[in-house]
Amino acid sequence: MADVALDYDLIQSVSNTLNNAVSTIVPQLGTLQAQVAGLLSQDGGLWMTATSPALQNSYQTFNTSLTTAVNGINEFAAQFNSIASQMKSMDSQMANSINHPAPSS
Repeated sequence: MADVALDYDLIQSVSNTLNNAVSTIVPQLGTLQAQVAGLLSQDGGLWMTATSPALQNSYQTFNTSLTTAVNGINEFAAQFNSIASQMKSMDSQMANSINHPAPSS
């Protein structure tokens, strides 16, 4: 088993999938937040004087945390792309130094 193996196309594909997921999930979280806020309003279908505002506050805190976590997926995609780019560059540099060694003094 190799210690290092890179499939640049697969890395790019997975990174794109991750970024696309964020682009889909974050708006859905916003929509859900709006639906919950509507539900917990006085005319929304689940209204209790003390409980509904507490639920709304709790859900908003949860939604904020979840949105932050989902946005973190983009950082993984960026890391994967960065690793691939750096490895590709290092591979080219090493091949170039092997194919064109510096003259000895």
